[in-house]
This record gives sequence, structure tokens and C-alpha cells, in this order.
Amino acid sequence: MIRSIHIYFLLVAFVLGDTVIVLAQDHEGEFAKEMEQRRMDVQAMLEEFERETERRRQEEGENFDEETAQFERSMMERQAQLEMNQIALDEEFHQRHLDLDRQYQDLERERQDFWASRQRQDIEYQRADSDPEDHTEDWTSGPNSLSLIVDSVEGDEVVIRIEIADSDPINGWGLQLNYDNRELEFDQFIPGGFIGGSFIPLFKENDDGVQVGGAQLGGQGEMSDGNGVLGSVKLKVIGSLPTWINASSLDLKGNLENEVNLTNSQIEIER
Repeated sequence: MIRSIHIYFLLVAFVLGDTVIVLAQDHEGEFAKEMEQRRMDVQAMLEEFERETERRRQEEGENFDEETAQFERSMMERQAQLEMNQIALDEEFHQRHLDLDRQYQDLERERQDFWASRQRQDIEYQRADSDPEDHTEDWTSGPNSLSLIVDSVEGDEVVIRIEIADSDPINGWGLQLNYDNRELEFDQFIPGGFIGGSFIPLFKENDDGVQVGGAQLGGQGEMSDGNGVLGSVKLKVIGSLPTWINASSLDLKGNLENEVNLTNSQIEIER
């Protein structure tokens, strides 16, 4: 449960995608503007002091106290230097905070990459144990063709593979899977490795089934096209077989030139 919540919030950060990066960049821009404004305020303070001193010198003439003016100037300059030192300290702290935050992000990406790799290996091992002919069918029917394939049915566990063929260049995708929730229950979503880079998986259960998908962190990295496995979904059988599952509401993120094609949008699951 904790792991599911953790991955969900990582995905929310990604699904907001470029928006998150823009917000971070906006925050950086606002901080830089604030520091620059503080420097300008210090300079303005010094200039205002000199203008006021000169005004008093003109008004008071020979009665103007130069010694006091020099003392006040030295105090003002020391105050300005302290203000500048504080600005430099704030900038240093801000940068150290950013560096630490990036280290946390790198650590989290490394952890996610490790577990995603392990999960993909599990699916490949299961596939290797099944009939190779199950994976050689030429099912494509045009660009951006998506198909659901029953990868395995063992005990109360069903694995559904999500494949795409002739894909336009993409770096993210989302799919609604519908099934009878009296018969099946969502267990796990495993990204398939079709999209490279720091891929963040998404899953969210709903009344009709589950939404799955994901994208590259921040939209960074090369886009992927052609044929491949988008991911796999593990389901628990809580009722009886045979039953069904279908795909709908497919969204692809990238340089799309063609419409989405749900080649095999509904399949039967049986032992």
C-alpha cells in the first residue's frame, strides 16, 4: 500500500509533466528576481542617503556638520555590506538546498529504475516459460496499433500484456482498462521498457477498472517509435473465468501524425 501511494505521487509529479518543470523554473526565476531586487534596494538606500546628505549640506551651509555626516555614511556603508552579505548567504543556502533536492531526485530515480527493471525481468521470465508462438502473431493493423494479449493465467493471477505497433514517436502514454470488477481485481502495473529514459509509471483504479500509463520524467530523453511492449498489468481473479477485459481512452504523448488504433480492444480471459 505504501509503495503504491509512493509511486502514485511520483506519477502525479510527472503527469503534471512539463508543468512541474515550468513551475520549478518559475520559482527559480522568482528567487533570482527577489535577490536582484534586494541588491537594488541596498543601492537605492545608499543613493538616497547621499541625496539627503547633499540636501542638508545645501540647506545648512557652513553650519553643516561634516563629521556627523561622515559617521552616518560609514554606518550606512557597513549596514549595506551586512545586507549584501545576507543576500549572498541566502543565495548560497538556496543553491545548497537545490543541490540536495536534486540528489534526492536522483536517488529516487535510481530506486525506481531498479524496481522497474526487476519487474520487467519478472514479466520476461514468465513470457519465456510460455508458448513462443503466442508472441509471434502479426496483429498490427496500421500506425499506432495497440493490442491486449493474455500473457499468462496461473492460479488466481492473470498477466495482460499491452503492445503497440508502428508507433509514432512518443514519450508518454495513458490507457483505460475496463473489466468486470466482480471477477477481476487490479494488483500491479509493470512498465514495459518501450519508452526509455527515466520512465515514471502511472496507475489509478476507478469504477470501470484501472488507468495505466506514464511518461519520461520531465519529458526528457529521446522519443520511442516502432513496435514494443508498453507495459503489463497483473490482475487477481476474485470471481470466475472466463471473463473479459478491454482497452479504451488511449492517449499518446509525442510527435503524433496518425490516429490511435485499438486493434484488439477486447479479449477473453480463460484458463
